[in-house]
Amino acid sequence: MNRIEYLQHDRAMTHKWLSCFDGSVNATVGIGPSSETFWIKDFPLPDKYQPDRLSLVLEVRNYPQDPPKGIYLLTTETNRNLIAALKRKFNVFQDAAFHGAKSIQGYEWICIGYLNGWRFNGRAPHKGDNICKMLQHFWCLLEE
Repeated sequence: MNRIEYLQHDRAMTHKWLSCFDGSVNATVGIGPSSETFWIKDFPLPDKYQPDRLSLVLEVRNYPQDPPKGIYLLTTETNRNLIAALKRKFNVFQDAAFHGAKSIQGYEWICIGYLNGWRFNGRAPHKGDNICKMLQHFWCLLEE
């Protein structure tokens, strides 16, 4: 498989995972036109967060060799309180990013490490680390 096929595989796995959440059939998963971004509109959040969903972007320029570096959240008027809550749990930066990630104007960047390193399995992408598993890890951290 090539890089684009891996991204498409991750998009399908992520969509399948998101469809398990109540009301998440409306979550949309996509790959940017240059295949350097992976995005989710209406990513569901655990019940304790309001709003209970948000739009996020992952920079996947070097995927699958490297994991996405952090998670970008679209800054809107409706999610300012949500971002403040996330700042109590994660390192969140407005219009800035670190560890080789690019800053994106209008987005907050969450510094999130991925478990104990990145172990992608090209022969069986569903068995190794992948974008869907990283997003599941992020959701579990939110749930704690």
